[in-house]
Amino acid sequence: MTMTSGNRRQKVAGESLPVENAPQPVLQAHQQAWETFGVDAVQVIPILKAQMTAVTRETERAAMELMGHLQVLASVSETITAKERAASLSKAVMAMGGRIEVRTELKTGSTFSVVLPQTTPVDRSTAQQYHIIKEVVTHDY
Repeated sequence: MTMTSGNRRQKVAGESLPVENAPQPVLQAHQQAWETFGVDAVQVIPILKAQMTAVTRETERAAMELMGHLQVLASVSETITAKERAASLSKAVMAMGGRIEVRTELKTGSTFSVVLPQTTPVDRSTAQQYHIIKEVVTHDY
């Protein structure tokens, strides 16, 4: 369908006609297509809701795991070994999408560097889209 100078128009056999003048079978076919699309779209909502729930659960689990590693790193307890701190640091860095680099020089020692990806704050449109998706997912259908 194309819009022309404010009037709704329908292409029929290569000819552009006002929707009001479109043949009844064409309009019925379009209506049927939209109804089928609507039925199919509604059936997908529970699937999307389940996927969003699973993603949310996994994100929460990963956040809790990361928090545990950060708590180990922040702890002043002498019961935590250097090996445990190194493991927590490694897991925390990997969880944040980073990497640990090691440079060793003879008779000087090793230098360990933690490299984390630069992140940008979420822009307003992304936050609004997330809010809209969250509303759809949390609505009971």
